[in-house]
Amino acid sequence: IKELKPQCDKLDYILAASSGALCGVIDIFLVGKPDESPLGDITDKWFANRTIDFAKLCGYKGDKNSLSSAINFLEEKFKIPYDQSVGGGIFRELINLTPSNHHFKSLGHNPTLLGLFFSILNQFTNTSDFVSNGELISLNNSDGKFELQGKNIPSKLFCGIANWIGHLISDVSGSSSSKGRGMPSPIWAWSNDVIAIKAKLNIPVTEFDKSVNELALKLFKKGYDVRFQTTQAIPVFINEMIVRLLYSIRRLIGYYISVPKNDRSWGLLWKSCEPFSNATVKRMLTVAHGTFCIIDIGDATI
Repeated sequence: IKELKPQCDKLDYILAASSGALCGVIDIFLVGKPDESPLGDITDKWFANRTIDFAKLCGYKGDKNSLSSAINFLEEKFKIPYDQSVGGGIFRELINLTPSNHHFKSLGHNPTLLGLFFSILNQFTNTSDFVSNGELISLNNSDGKFELQGKNIPSKLFCGIANWIGHLISDVSGSSSSKGRGMPSPIWAWSNDVIAIKAKLNIPVTEFDKSVNELALKLFKKGYDVRFQTTQAIPVFINEMIVRLLYSIRRLIGYYISVPKNDRSWGLLWKSCEPFSNATVKRMLTVAHGTFCIIDIGDATI
């Protein structure tokens, strides 16, 4: 019972709340919102550099500083049949497909397990699947230009997975033909998966499903893609690290003060300072993240 109870003192609570307040300030002034985020600019640049590095790994020999050239190289190398970004006729009437929303509406572009399933399905059958206005829309690409590489089912499956991963990496920093945001966040892409699963199982899609999906699409078009979600995670990660570090430092000092030199051991030291799986550090994290959330909610309300 003693191990389940937090052993926090007043200083632990003060340090945890201070960490949460600090990270709340970081979130307000350094994260902000897309296109106005100092940390977001750094994150975007990091993802752009990693995309170029991946292109080099795949044989890219072009301009090492040109992101659009690297993306274009990856799009050609990892070709998929569902990369329609805009079009007239059926694309405009049924799907309202634009360069700013096709990464979200196209299921194969979603970085989820269902996104992988539809990518493989589309590559085997040369089709495209989209979610629009709460409906799953499947189109047959009858031009026959796409052909999945491989001589048998296992090799085709391997190539399909490789194409999906490679194409997702090419989309992280946006496509070569537009200046929009890149890959949808898995947190919001699941709103597409819910609609797709219900459509396949002939379960009616509710208005709530549609409204959540519409909200997710609006957020994506505003710039809340996987890169900015990574930016938003930075202060949360910092908060976790600071609290666990403060917990360990305090217990480390207490250990050397209270334990005689002849009785000290690495095992006992680790047991005293381990910042995981104990009620005290969990309580400190609750206070820290609670403070962080209160400051964030206050900023959003203002």
